[in-house]
Amino acid sequence: VLPTFFKSLVLVNVVVEPSNVVEEGWENPTLITFEATQPVLPTTKITAAGSINVSAELLIVGPPDFTWICPLTRTVYMPEFAVPVPSDVTCEVDHNNQQTRNELSLFFPNGIKAEVRYALTVDLVNAKLADLDLARNNFRLVTRLDAVEVEAATIPGFMLAKRMDNTRFWNLPFRQNFFPEFEKNEVTFYIGTTEPITGDTILEVKAPRGFEFADVCTDDVSYPGGQFGLQGVIDLPTIVLCQSLAYEDIDKKYIAHISLTGQWLLGTTAVSVKVKNPMRTPEINFWGFTIMRRDRTPLQSEARVYGFEIAVVVNPVITPTIIGNGVSREAAINRVEISFELTTFLPGQKGVRNEIVLTAPEGFRFPPVCRFFSPSTGKPEHTPLHEDTACAGDGARTLILTLPEFRPLLNQTRYAFRFRVINPDETFTNVADPERWWSIATRVGDRFMDRTRDIHSFPVYHRVSFIQVDTLSPVGLNATTFRFLIRTAAPLPPKQTITIRPPPGFRFGALENEQCIDEDPMIIKRRFDQDFNMKALIAGVTRLPEWMVCRAFKDRNEVVLTNEEPLLGGRPLINGPVFEFFVKNASNAEATPPDGLNLFSVEARTLVENGIEQFAGEGWTVYPELLMTEVQTSNPGYGLYTNFTFTVQTVTRVPGGGSIRVTSPTDYYFGPLIETPETKYDPLVSAPAFQSAMLEDRPTGDIVGCRVLRPAGWACPFELTPCETFAKLQELEQIGVELIPDMLAERNQARIFCDNMVQYCATGALSNLVTCVSNGPVLTINLQAGVVLPSRRAFRFLVQGYNTRESEAPRIRTTFGEQICVDCWNNTWAMVTRDSNTEQTELDRKAGIPGLTLYGIVTVASIIPSDTKVNSIENYVRVTIRLDEPCDPRATLKITHPIEYIKNANAAYQGAPVSTGPTFPRLKEVRQSLNVIEIIALEERIPAGVDMDINIIMSNPEISPARATNIWTFEASSSRTGTNVIRNVNYNVTGFKIFGEFSRAAIAPTVLSPKSDSIIGVWFVLKSALDRRPFGVRKALRIWLPEKFLPNPAPRPPLYVAAVCKDFSLSYNPNREGVKGHPATINYIEIPSGSECTTHWDQSYGQYYVTISIDGPQLVDSGWDYAFEFGATNPSIEDMPPPEKNVWRVETVLEDVILHLKTGIQGYDLEQIKVVQIGYEDTTKRRTLNPIQFDIMSEKFIPGGSKIIITGPTSFQVGCVFFRVVLGLSSTTTCLVRRQNIVEFTIDTQDPKEANTPMAIRVMWTNPEFTPQNNWWRVDIVSPLAKAIDVRDYIPGFDITDRVEAYIEPTFAYLSEMNPLRVYFLA
Repeated sequence: VLPTFFKSLVLVNVVVEPSNVVEEGWENPTLITFEATQPVLPTTKITAAGSINVSAELLIVGPPDFTWICPLTRTVYMPEFAVPVPSDVTCEVDHNNQQTRNELSLFFPNGIKAEVRYALTVDLVNAKLADLDLARNNFRLVTRLDAVEVEAATIPGFMLAKRMDNTRFWNLPFRQNFFPEFEKNEVTFYIGTTEPITGDTILEVKAPRGFEFADVCTDDVSYPGGQFGLQGVIDLPTIVLCQSLAYEDIDKKYIAHISLTGQWLLGTTAVSVKVKNPMRTPEINFWGFTIMRRDRTPLQSEARVYGFEIAVVVNPVITPTIIGNGVSREAAINRVEISFELTTFLPGQKGVRNEIVLTAPEGFRFPPVCRFFSPSTGKPEHTPLHEDTACAGDGARTLILTLPEFRPLLNQTRYAFRFRVINPDETFTNVADPERWWSIATRVGDRFMDRTRDIHSFPVYHRVSFIQVDTLSPVGLNATTFRFLIRTAAPLPPKQTITIRPPPGFRFGALENEQCIDEDPMIIKRRFDQDFNMKALIAGVTRLPEWMVCRAFKDRNEVVLTNEEPLLGGRPLINGPVFEFFVKNASNAEATPPDGLNLFSVEARTLVENGIEQFAGEGWTVYPELLMTEVQTSNPGYGLYTNFTFTVQTVTRVPGGGSIRVTSPTDYYFGPLIETPETKYDPLVSAPAFQSAMLEDRPTGDIVGCRVLRPAGWACPFELTPCETFAKLQELEQIGVELIPDMLAERNQARIFCDNMVQYCATGALSNLVTCVSNGPVLTINLQAGVVLPSRRAFRFLVQGYNTRESEAPRIRTTFGEQICVDCWNNTWAMVTRDSNTEQTELDRKAGIPGLTLYGIVTVASIIPSDTKVNSIENYVRVTIRLDEPCDPRATLKITHPIEYIKNANAAYQGAPVSTGPTFPRLKEVRQSLNVIEIIALEERIPAGVDMDINIIMSNPEISPARATNIWTFEASSSRTGTNVIRNVNYNVTGFKIFGEFSRAAIAPTVLSPKSDSIIGVWFVLKSALDRRPFGVRKALRIWLPEKFLPNPAPRPPLYVAAVCKDFSLSYNPNREGVKGHPATINYIEIPSGSECTTHWDQSYGQYYVTISIDGPQLVDSGWDYAFEFGATNPSIEDMPPPEKNVWRVETVLEDVILHLKTGIQGYDLEQIKVVQIGYEDTTKRRTLNPIQFDIMSEKFIPGGSKIIITGPTSFQVGCVFFRVVLGLSSTTTCLVRRQNIVEFTIDTQDPKEANTPMAIRVMWTNPEFTPQNNWWRVDIVSPLAKAIDVRDYIPGFDITDRVEAYIEPTFAYLSEMNPLRVYFLA
């Protein structure tokens, strides 16, 4: 018979363990454990207020003058066999009552269980050491119910100590090592005493839990003060012995007692101890130091000395995508993401590379080649590794990532990267076992810095035998139908499930009642197999049995297949067949997920070991839809020239060399303005041309003349590769990388390209960054190399072109006939972004972009001003228009003209400011506000197809508006139905121009000879001033040369780059000897100083012109005779333009707008040397010393020192031997052979020649063998300053003949007799 036991009414296993014994210590988390032998259950009691709940209570009474701080704190280190108190326990302390402030009441709403060891942590505030009553220094714990004690226990309290002063950790990097589990980490602390201590003592060093002292640690303790020569540090008492408290309790290896002998002086000393580091930084990272007597009575203490962090890789998180195992002949390649933070900052260094070492558990394998390694996850919460990080596996369990030189690894930064690992063939679920731990460490050279080696693995389950996923539509964000093909490795028992989770961004939308489909699956199967030709290639495909139910959960984004058979006797879903099922209302991601994430995860709870099969099937390439696509037109009339504004926001990055293709409805045209002789814009004519729709056929083929322009509010949307290259190389140099010469050259070149491209993008020519090509309705915008359109960046650009003509507009058939439609299928636009590869792979697309709403047009036949002069106060302007569509009353014609032409208040005009012609409705109302005119037809419709005149009184400004702003707009609308409906528009009508006048403008050359350089003197007088303007305002004078005349120097094709004028002078010299120029009696004023002269070519006119740029603040006043000079080259006689085209034009321009204009300035005729005759004696070939005489007479004065240059045909040779002057020149004239066929005669400086002086020169030549093909001679007369005086070209030469051998034989050689001669000759 067993004895009967009873339970004592005493709490057992009661422990009160303070963390701080310092007097009046506030930060003293105290661990309290207790175990009740009797349960205390809650109850209720009836009071005057009704029934109330009475909770079980634990009352803890501390020594007098102690108190508690509520609420409870979390117990970090739970004692063995203990459990935390329930979370609903409440805490009460009455701090206002001095007698009971040492009492802590804990209320357990659900009662206190018996034989359960509870543990709790609460902050205890210690009493003063002087007030400590040793007789009452105990803690009493009582369990109660409604103030009635059930059980109690009293245990001794603890002794208090005085506080230390300035005790702290001393950071000595060259001695310490914070690497996890390092055996001998030597750490040093300052110990500050507040009063001397005599006698033998013990220094208790309490490390944070996890640290370990050696059992005997005497050799691990030292006094470092004297060793480092610190000032003001006193000596530590003599160390006798050091041992850990493991001999008392194996769990107290973190506490060491150092026995000391000798006196503690007042002040600061230091102690170094060697300790084994824990695996990671302790959660409570405070060191404690207590000086106590040998009987362990504390004297001075400091319990909260903040320690140091263990060099761990902080909070590493491994996220796999596949947790299925490998099988025979088929590896399980797992895409894994890992994120982590570092404790230790690793600076970038020269010659040293920082590394990350990842070690997998046994069975995993890293391939040697890191395919699809990504240093970034693309998530905003993660910081990527450097893009040039190298990855290498060892073919086994280790993966090493190596950063480039000078690249640091920062601490307190959340890094992440993706890699691939091959899962083991073995399955397991014991992920917390040490043999399943992953390890990650950082390394500098051969020294490890941070490490965490207890990363729990993910489980590896049996793989799903087969998984394949297909879709009817791969378009991004498109709702479609998915097809799944699945085969499990083992049967799926009743009530078990197969769960499918999609890749990021994909969604299962679900149908009503969470159904996967709402129609016969055979109909859906037919769509896949026949309509889309996507029949499954694997054999043995069958439909799911009827007891398998498919549900789509929208909130969880899961599809779950459930075997609905009963548990008892139910049928399993057998393994072997490939089951096919469908999910409707599923949507694709916006874009293809990154590599490694585009996986459909499948988890099946089958009869395999561990009960789970898992694997993932590859998704498909998603074709994203462009975001925020829009097409706008600035002039929405049929067939009108307009500005198309396109907006496109990409999903996928468009690289340099990529393109954007825009496809419009039929008959749209993108390109330059198509001009006919009737509609061509002429800047020199005041009245604009006829302006209407472009009805002629549009050009076919590639139109390369279209241009990409900036819309309003432009901001550069591009990333420029040269700028990125420059920034990258600049960063390398800044962090200390020594760039090799090639890298320096690349950096300098990248900087130049970057600066240029930034300027082009901001304000320069966009054609240097993007080009435009159109072909019919297809517009292609090509990004140049180095110009990248980033992902999700909105690109808004403008291209000019023509709207579709009304005859080509999309139409639909109705009961009333064909009608133009706006929202029909063939009035939509499409946009596609394309890659830069040769296949031009589509990146993003968007079809079905709504088309444009177009209207009839307002044809403007003419805008004729009565006065085309600037500053005219009264200008009567007649506008003739014609509508395409009639406007029923109440109809409004709205006209907006440039604000510059607003009527002057001082204008003394006659009649109404706005009036209409006889064809406009008679009963009308006219409203005018500033530059907006509204003419409202009240009773009659505004007719269509009828020319209507509108007369407007305006005032001319001081300068014509620029072409871009000199725009009139016309809009005709009707409000017959109550709302205003636009019927006709034309928002881009060029207005008339006005010009200032020249009182005089003339030109005078210094040389009239053909093909000779000349100096052109320009004389002009303005009727109105070219006023002063601020700096930076472009102001200039332009002189247009007749055809074939060239400025000197002339811009050269093909680029025709502007050049600086030669012989340019701000003033004019009217006193050149022998030159007939402008009158010498006038006092000419030079143009403003600082003016610059450049030569230009204008392709539209086919003429050269000269621009005199004048500084903005300079004044060119009216009424003054201004004159200046510039260099030009005369044409040849053959190229001389006819008289009607031999005219010059002079104009002043202000910001490229013509201010003053003078056309039809008569040019000059070319003149040649009056007389040039060639006298020759012998035409025999190869005849040497053949004297040829040149008789010359010029109508020009020839100053002394001038030169006469004679140029013979190429094959003639000249020599100065036997040269002589025949007529008109002094004997001091010299001869010089310049080339084989060019001879130069220099007139004596004292021998000038008046006009019409005859001259003759005889010089010896050598005839060629044959008559030259170009048998022309040329004579030039040039001044001593090498300026042309006179010339004559194309002087006919003589033919070269062969030598005839001849002999004359007399037959009767007598005087005065007939003598027949015989002539013998050889031809």
